[in-house]
Amino acid sequence: MAARSFGGLIVWRHATNLLGIQNAANNANQLYNIQQSGPNSNAIARATTPNGNGTVPQATLDTLGNILAACVDSANTANSATAPTEAGASSQCYTLFENATTNGIPYGTTGHGTVPTDIATAAFNIAHYPAGASADTAAVMTALWAIQASGPIPYTPDLTAQPNDFTITIGFTGGGLGPTHGISPHSVAVDTSGNIYTANYTSNELNIFTPLGVPLTGSPFSGNGLNGPDSVAVDSTSSYVWIANLGSTSLSRFTTSGTTESNYPLGSGNSISDAEIDGSGNIWATTVTPTAYLVKLNSSGTVVAGGGDTYLTEPGSLAIEPTTGDVWAANRGEFVDAIGNYGYHATMYSGTTATPSPGSAPGLGGINGPVGSAIDSNGYIWFANSNSTVTALKTATTIVTGSPFTIGYTNDGIAIDGADNVWVTNTNGAGGVCELTNAGAAISPTAGYTATDPDGIAIDISGNVWYDSTKTTGTLYELVGAATPVVTPLSYAVANSKLGTKP
Repeated sequence: MAARSFGGLIVWRHATNLLGIQNAANNANQLYNIQQSGPNSNAIARATTPNGNGTVPQATLDTLGNILAACVDSANTANSATAPTEAGASSQCYTLFENATTNGIPYGTTGHGTVPTDIATAAFNIAHYPAGASADTAAVMTALWAIQASGPIPYTPDLTAQPNDFTITIGFTGGGLGPTHGISPHSVAVDTSGNIYTANYTSNELNIFTPLGVPLTGSPFSGNGLNGPDSVAVDSTSSYVWIANLGSTSLSRFTTSGTTESNYPLGSGNSISDAEIDGSGNIWATTVTPTAYLVKLNSSGTVVAGGGDTYLTEPGSLAIEPTTGDVWAANRGEFVDAIGNYGYHATMYSGTTATPSPGSAPGLGGINGPVGSAIDSNGYIWFANSNSTVTALKTATTIVTGSPFTIGYTNDGIAIDGADNVWVTNTNGAGGVCELTNAGAAISPTAGYTATDPDGIAIDISGNVWYDSTKTTGTLYELVGAATPVVTPLSYAVANSKLGTKP
């Protein structure tokens, strides 16, 4: 079973992911002082994680506790003729049940989900839809917020104003993150055990954290040619971490325990913006200057194919198809062909020969300055655009109906969870992490779930969403149990055709 954690509760799913269950259960202790022992023993919701390097949203947890307690402690004598729920439920419970449905759409609205008849199920549903479904977030959040004021307030400190959503986000520093190490962690990757990897662009360091956000002994790790590290990829056996250096002409490789391995020149080009690993263990990397290149290295780090090509224009991230091994490059710059057609596009390359195949037509699906890219279980290719939209292509010539999808601000990172839902980071404006269905329908509020300058993004085997923040304190954030668990690392999912699926 995989698990989704919320307020100390574990939502159990799928009986093949025992480590995901274990990590999720351990994560509950990050949020609550269940034994009420040690410092601040009177507080149930924690303010900091047991290790001391994580900040817990104590007031949000207390507010959720107060909402549930209002139903628990109510007289259960009020009646309502509108909702098909537990007979005799109080007005507080009715409000809770009507707004915490199985799909986030409140009762009385077309397409609403199943209405719970017990408090635990309602809590689980809020964990899955922490602001309700997108079109109804304002109504759902207002209704849930009002429940707290209807009864006693058993848990403090609580929120003093209605929040944007009820996601539970822990912020981690230490291990090479935080103001003393610079504030520019870039990219996030997860290994088979749920360990988290990021790289600090400013301080030229690799940061490794356990599934509970505790820095691995020795973190941060430096040297080995790290120079403006911009992306991180873990191989399919979780043995090595490959890092693309935006400030040099080579890739750096470490073991997953942080030991220096080697440094691998690409042979041409520099400013390496991304590196990803295919199903055969080959490493693919894009360079930006002086000429754009796509380079293929074998698992030993030897360049075996690739080179410059006019189709590439400021290539950013790469996404690899599991079945064909073909590689998609997101181009942040506009392409102009021989007869003057121009526009933003994605480029596709043969996974065998690294030669360009027909890419997308300029502007197909609304593609516009794409930065992040990802592939789901259907083989659809998703791109996070720089103009507040997301593009979804079925093939190089066909789009997912409705593409492009408008979601908020300038977008950057993108990831697919185990339910094929799409997660995107908004880097400008108020920031936010947005969640879409595989059909492009928004699940999160218009501006996304509340986030702090999110950049890279990844999802782990327990369904936690991890992102790094590059503009404030250089923090690694965890949205606890917000997504459906995925197969990790990403390279293993590619090798075994498990993208967008549960463990």
